[in-house]
Amino acid sequence: MTERHRQPNPSAPSGIPPLRKQFPFVLGTTSFIFPEDWIGNARKLAPIVDEIEILAFESDPKTGLPDQTTVEALRKIGEANDVSYNVHLPTDVHIGSHEKEKSAFAAARIVEAVRRTEALKPRSWTLHIEGPGDLYPVETWIEDAADGLSLLSKAGIRLERISLETLDYPPENLMPLVDRFGTGICLDVGHLFCHGYDAPAFFFRHRNRIDLLHIHGVQGKQDHLSLDCLNDSQAAALLSILWRFTGCVSIEVFRVADLVRSLNWLEKFVNISKQPSSSDEL
Repeated sequence: MTERHRQPNPSAPSGIPPLRKQFPFVLGTTSFIFPEDWIGNARKLAPIVDEIEILAFESDPKTGLPDQTTVEALRKIGEANDVSYNVHLPTDVHIGSHEKEKSAFAAARIVEAVRRTEALKPRSWTLHIEGPGDLYPVETWIEDAADGLSLLSKAGIRLERISLETLDYPPENLMPLVDRFGTGICLDVGHLFCHGYDAPAFFFRHRNRIDLLHIHGVQGKQDHLSLDCLNDSQAAALLSILWRFTGCVSIEVFRVADLVRSLNWLEKFVNISKQPSSSDEL
């Protein structure tokens, strides 16, 4: 894509390239870009991206989740601007906890978050399942996580609409849960870069199960930076994925400056690079 192909949009905030409808994938970013609430961010982001990742990191129904008025306002913004949504579920509760009371509490809060945002008709709801660390064997962790997902299912949540996010543990650890419950995958490429896992290899093995990508720059163990922070090998790995993905690609950053730099990086590299055939292998 060259500069002449960019569609001018007078409603886009000054200094931010409006790149919606410009890529073979659905371009997204988070609802925490501007120092405003969900509605303020959605209004400013609608001219720029195709999809907005609604961040509901805090599970408290009164202070952490969008209320009915907010959701309706977001729905109208999306409808008026042809913008879709995905929702990031709360991260302050642990659905896969070995302690059943904590898992049940988490399930109740997650169910509430899903119910609150159903009117947005999101592409998916992204769910974190914290890793076992050194506390439990992976097999025990998988069963604990399965118990938590079963609680969601029993509450009427359609697990095929849930995307399990790759975090700081081997991404293949998620696959028994994905296969057992029919969930999708949110491939957070930056997380895999940070922790030394092969993101393209995982993508090519499981691309039919991946609902969306989270992309961001990394430097060592620091993530959620602008994309121009990627080194050459990381950039090449990310591009090999982006060339072959048509779902939502959410730039998961939280500042205007990081979004602008990331959009400029995508505009420079994604469409002007020589793209291999979709049947080519790495």
